Amino acid sequence: MARDGLGCRLPVPTVIRLVAAVAAIVAGVLLLTEVSMQPTADERLSLVAIYGVAAVVTVAAFLVGREMSTRLVSLGTSLQLIAVASVGVAGLAVFLAAQTMFLSVHDRNLVMAALALGIGLGSALAIAFGRQASEDLERVSDAATRLAAGDLSARARVDRRDEVGRLAATFDSMATQLDAAEEERAVFMASVGHDLRTPLASLRATIEAAQDGVVEIDERALAGMHRDVTHLSRLVEDLFLFARTEAGTVDLHRESMDLAELADETVEVFGPIAALRSVSLHTSSTSPLEVNADPWALGRVLRNLVDNAVRHTPAGGAVRVLVGPVDGRPSVTVEDDGPGFSAEIEAVAFERFSRGDAARSRDGAGAGLGLAIARGLVEAHGGHISIESGPGGRVRVRL
Repeated sequence: MARDGLGCRLPVPTVIRLVAAVAAIVAGVLLLTEVSMQPTADERLSLVAIYGVAAVVTVAAFLVGREMSTRLVSLGTSLQLIAVASVGVAGLAVFLAAQTMFLSVHDRNLVMAALALGIGLGSALAIAFGRQASEDLERVSDAATRLAAGDLSARARVDRRDEVGRLAATFDSMATQLDAAEEERAVFMASVGHDLRTPLASLRATIEAAQDGVVEIDERALAGMHRDVTHLSRLVEDLFLFARTEAGTVDLHRESMDLAELADETVEVFGPIAALRSVSLHTSSTSPLEVNADPWALGRVLRNLVDNAVRHTPAGGAVRVLVGPVDGRPSVTVEDDGPGFSAEIEAVAFERFSRGDAARSRDGAGAGLGLAIARGLVEAHGGHISIESGPGGRVRVRL
């Protein structure tokens, strides 16, 4: 940073660029004057002096204006100052030329009057434009203040295509996203609270009944309490895992593994559950499919997808886990004979805090984080998870 004689700190490249531009403009105008007027030696010296004074005033006006603009509280005022200074520099150049070159007093006075009119009108126009820009920026500032105070409905609504307009549009988009995120968070917290409340209420009722001597803690009561505790543990585990996937802090322990074998193990785990629901569950793969991945993380993805598919397949239906390359990439597809994904659910199925009733009914038990967790773990591997067209439900993982 450099400091000029007025104490103004400026980036040195800015000053150099300004001086270079001013020098180029003065040289160009001198050349134009030389060609068009063919001045005498005295006239040439006068013109050089006039143009030099105008150049020095221009640089000085920039330095002073930059110093003043850093102390003004309104950008509109700064813009007005810049515009008026620009008109003033132009007026000074014309004034000096008129004083030096005009031989007729009448002509000189006419030029001075026209110059005064031009400076006045130009200044008025500059002030109007500056005030308009200031008002638009003030709207953005007011909206930002309201948003910071908690008013998520605050919007700038400035209709411009310049930097101010883009700033306002970006702010409005940010505010809209914050508003949507807050709504999603509220629904998400309500859903989690409901899922926590149910097992906790059951546990509390059982314990209080035992304390009052109404019931005895027998094997049946213990089994019920164990189910409630298991449900709570699963919910808390899902919440922590979801938070880690959202923050990108999932630690992957990659190793060479067979994706087909992992699918077989998942089917074996859910086989008894599927049988209880009269659902056929099987896997299909043409050959071993080696991938470099975290077995636990991919196992969790498959468990979530298969669990989701089994629970939404009607009795007599089937769930199929298909393993094989798709477009040259290792892939696993879980498809079922259930109702599939509606267009509304498909659009938000993997989104965080997607907590509509329809989405919950599709996403599974607990906090309904199954698909969101699956997406986070797949993306942590650099893969992609998507809903494919049916019939039935069909989710494909590409690694």
